[in-house]
Amino acid sequence: MRAGIAPLFAATLAALLALGAGAQAAPVDCAKPANVRERIVCADSALAATNEAAAAELSAALVPLSPAARQALQEAQRAWLRFIDTLCDTAGSEIPSAAPDREAPAACLARRYGLRKRQLEQATLAKGGFVIARHERFAATASGDRFGFVERDIAWPQIDRPKNAAARAWNAVIRRRIEAIAKSEDRLAEDRSVDYRIASAGPALIATVITDYRYPHGAAHGGEAVFAFNWLLKPQRGLVAADLFAPGKAWQDALAQLAFAQLQRQIEPAMLFAKSADALRKSVAQPENWAIEPEGLGILFQQYEVGPFVIGHPEAILAWPSLQPLFKARPAFAIPPR
Repeated sequence: MRAGIAPLFAATLAALLALGAGAQAAPVDCAKPANVRERIVCADSALAATNEAAAAELSAALVPLSPAARQALQEAQRAWLRFIDTLCDTAGSEIPSAAPDREAPAACLARRYGLRKRQLEQATLAKGGFVIARHERFAATASGDRFGFVERDIAWPQIDRPKNAAARAWNAVIRRRIEAIAKSEDRLAEDRSVDYRIASAGPALIATVITDYRYPHGAAHGGEAVFAFNWLLKPQRGLVAADLFAPGKAWQDALAQLAFAQLQRQIEPAMLFAKSADALRKSVAQPENWAIEPEGLGILFQQYEVGPFVIGHPEAILAWPSLQPLFKARPAFAIPPR
């Protein structure tokens, strides 16, 4: 949690007032809690502070947005409140009794408010001359099992106030890409959360890292896949290796060796599945595994690909200067990316 919540809230409250009463970013008024959820929040000082910090993040995220994007984020926040009321059993008129097979409402709210604060911290980004806004949809559907509901939490980025056809095309293609990843399999009782981060953005390229978390009900734990989506704006297509690397320079071998050296520094030898650079050669050559980061080329690995579940999906970032000899004369985007 950020230090100095009171000064932070005072500043963002001023921004909220400038937006008007419809901003829906004010924290809970604990003098007059309006429902069960607010009563639970107000009874827990830590939860109340998290709620206040989330409200401040939402207020700040709303300020730079166009009226349409602001409305979309406000509506998403209201949808999220309905979502957590369903999942945490706080939609009724009374605080529910404890149940041995269900998470207590206060614990449920604390977990979800903490996640929401982190989401809202990145809800509006100014990068590369763009303002990129978070768009979301939520759903909680009865599952018929002890978990109660199947959850869907899907987010995608959009350039606010797109100025040209290239920006509008990116908006369309990134949403299609995320919706394709998030497409539900109705035969499964499985929670899904698809999210993103903007690794870099500039006039030539927007680099997005997409995460797809799945929890099949009853499994020991969930799993998360990670994908890179690197889009060249002017030609309106995905990045390919020939946009970056010169032919005939054995760049695949060089990437594999650099990535292997990085993984050896990040992961204990006994936990590293890959025993040589050659084991990584196929993965490092795929642009869908490349996160175009400001500091270097990030090589994304899936869970279990190079180590056990506990290490997650590591990223080996290869500093741009170390790759300079491998580049073509005129790469498709500025290096380092702006």
